Amino acid sequence: MTYAKKYNPEVVIDVATLTGAALVALGERASAIFSDDDKLAKRFGRGGEETGDYVWRLPMWEEYENEIKGSLGDYTNIHNKDSRYGGAIYGANFLHQFIKGTKWAHIDMAPRMTAMAGENLASGALGSPVRLLYKFIEEYKN
Repeated sequence: MTYAKKYNPEVVIDVATLTGAALVALGERASAIFSDDDKLAKRFGRGGEETGDYVWRLPMWEEYENEIKGSLGDYTNIHNKDSRYGGAIYGANFLHQFIKGTKWAHIDMAPRMTAMAGENLASGALGSPVRLLYKFIEEYKN
């Protein structure tokens, strides 16, 4: 993300799973989305409803930043108080430290990484959120 900022992009979207904790929070039906930009998060929410690549927004409150301040580095990618709670939130806040000042969203796709039982899909990777990203690119306007 730091490298992407070098090119002064209008928006940066990253898709990853850092902790697997979004799966615990949301189950297997929706990916988590994080952004400090309300319009961007809402756009992805609507797009998810239309494409079936559902996303659910989790918080990016400033208070979380205090809990990832590091002792060996500026930030740590886990809660600094040895808590096992909020892993997806702390992971996203860690990423946010490297992209501040740029319109950004993080999609934690752990919940939709593979097909669930009963979906009548081939086992293995689902390709989430490819449809959602395609829709976003297709409709993107400043």
